[in-house]
Parts: sequence; C-alpha cells; structure tokens
Amino acid sequence: TVLKAEALHPDHPGHMFFRTYEARTLSGFARIVSGHCADPESVARHIAATMDGLLHQWLREDLRIDVLGEWDRAVGRILPDPSN
Repeated sequence: TVLKAEALHPDHPGHMFFRTYEARTLSGFARIVSGHCADPESVARHIAATMDGLLHQWLREDLRIDVLGEWDRAVGRILPDPSN
C-alpha cells in the first residue's frame, strides 16, 4: 500500500507497473460486470476503490475489521441486483 502510494509520482521506478496493474484490474472488473449494469467502467472503478479503501482501513486498524464481511456488504450495494 505504501509502495503503491509512493509510485504515484511519475519518476518512481514502480510507477508504470502500478499504472499497468490498475488498468488491467479495471479492465477485468469491467468485463466481468459488462452486460449486468449500465456503466461497467464506473462499476469497475467503484469495486477497485472500495477494495483499496477496505484494505487501508484493515491495515490502519491492525487487522481488526472483517474485510470479507465489509466487502460482501459493499459489493451488495455496488453491483446491480441479479434478480432484476
């Protein structure tokens, strides 16, 4: 997480790695939800941002939060209801 933040600077040696990783992640998530929502790229960003945020909180709280439980609840809010 710290390395990912440090690599935001274009001169950082890991900058391109994390840009490529993020692009692939977003593309993969968008493919998965495509056909199930009106804006797959936006949903992909929400999924990635939610997971990043939960991981930061988990680390900050000394691993005391239930990441999987929080993830399940968040995804239920982000993704469309499959029964519709």
